[in-house]
Amino acid sequence: MNRAEIIERSLRAFTAAWLGLIPCLGFPFAAYAVFNAALCHRIAIATPNPASRYVLAAGLLGILGCLQSVVSTVLIALFIRELTSGS
Repeated sequence: MNRAEIIERSLRAFTAAWLGLIPCLGFPFAAYAVFNAALCHRIAIATPNPASRYVLAAGLLGILGCLQSVVSTVLIALFIRELTSGS
């Protein structure tokens, strides 16, 4: 992979990480961002990456997006269960 492809992949991961912050719907974007950030980080060991801060931010935002999606899905499921319990 050349330098331009690494930078492009880093920015794609960063964009996906922001989309991953959408509750419930953003989980695939967040997972993609984490995967892509890990790949960019591994590649950047051999090739310098000027967008390395974006890779770090994408990884952190992606993890936060995954956690937020899981927690919000559980909370919504508990809320629906409480509404339909009939008590």
